[in-house]
Amino acid sequence: MVHAVLPTADELLNSTPGTYVDMFRVRIDPEKSANTDKVLVFDFSDVIADSEYGLHLRKGIAEFIPNPDEYYRDVDVKITLPRTLFAQYYIGEITIDKLLSAEGVKVSGGNSEASKLLNQFDQYHASVPNRKFQRSGHLMEVMKTAN
Repeated sequence: MVHAVLPTADELLNSTPGTYVDMFRVRIDPEKSANTDKVLVFDFSDVIADSEYGLHLRKGIAEFIPNPDEYYRDVDVKITLPRTLFAQYYIGEITIDKLLSAEGVKVSGGNSEASKLLNQFDQYHASVPNRKFQRSGHLMEVMKTAN
């Protein structure tokens, strides 16, 4: 059994903007991303300063990039979106397809490439009873714990 604690959308929105982009990196699937070397950036359209945070996906890991403009690699995919949509995606309320096609979302680098990169992370599905976590095609039970 897998134990996971997901934040609420309010908890995510009340955190500093890059916090959950940084935490998202631990959801990388090393097998799916083994041959990837791409930089993915989230640009929060409703944040005035320090709105961009990235992840460098390479060889099965995702490195957090707090300042993509200062990073040594160019951005391959940038997703510009409001934080509310990122929160809904992060906690599994919306799918990758719904995220990328939502009003107010702009993707540079192509929706197909953005989808390919996001699919290299484990996805949560809030709509499934008892919270389910999908990894590599297998569903496993996920429990929220109060500890």
